[in-house]
Amino acid sequence: MTGASGRLIARLPFRAGALTGAAAYLLGYLLTYLLTVSRVRSELSRMNVDATLSLLGGSGVAPWKVTGWFFYGAHFVDVSVTSSAMDLSTDVVEVSAGGWRTLLFALPPLLLLVAGALAAHRAGARRVSIAAAAGGTILPGYFALAFVGVFLTQVTVLIAAVGPNLTPALVAGVGYPLVFGPLGGAVLVAVQRSRARSSPHDSKP
Repeated sequence: MTGASGRLIARLPFRAGALTGAAAYLLGYLLTYLLTVSRVRSELSRMNVDATLSLLGGSGVAPWKVTGWFFYGAHFVDVSVTSSAMDLSTDVVEVSAGGWRTLLFALPPLLLLVAGALAAHRAGARRVSIAAAAGGTILPGYFALAFVGVFLTQVTVLIAAVGPNLTPALVAGVGYPLVFGPLGGAVLVAVQRSRARSSPHDSKP
C-alpha cells in the first residue's frame, strides 16, 4: 500500500499544478476586470470618489482593486467595511454586478475545472483516482494568490478599510480548487474513456 501511494505521489505534477492554479486565479481576475471595469469607473466617476478623497487629503481608488471585489464576490465572499466606528459587509456582486452576475459566478468553477483537467493531462492520468489527485495539485497556487489578493484589493478610505472578508476568502481559496480541480481531472478521464469506447464503432463502415 505504501509503495502504491508513493508511486501515486511521484506521478502528481505538483509544480505544474500549482502554476496552473495560479494561472486560473489570474485569468479569472482578468476576465472579471474586463467585464466590470467600465461599470466600476462609471460609478466612481458618478460619485466623485477620487475628487472627494483628494480634498480630504486621501488618494484615489484604483478601479482594478474594486473589480477584485467582484472577483471575490463571485466566490461568495462579501466585501467588508471596517473602522473604529462600524463593521459591516455587503454582497458586492448582488448589489452592483448588473447583467454580468451569472457569468461572474460561473467563471471560477469553469476555470478551475479546466485547470484540474490540464493538471491531470500533465500527469498522464488514465484512472479517475489519479486524475482527481492530479487535479487537486492546483490548490496551492490558487490559494496563495487568493490570500495575497485579499490584501492587494483592500482600499483605505479615510478612517475605514474596505475589501474582501479575509476568512471567507481563505475558505474559498481552499474550497473552490479542492472541489473543482479534482472534478476537472475526473471529467477528463471520463471523456477520454467515452471517446475510447466509441472509437471502434465510429471506425466501422
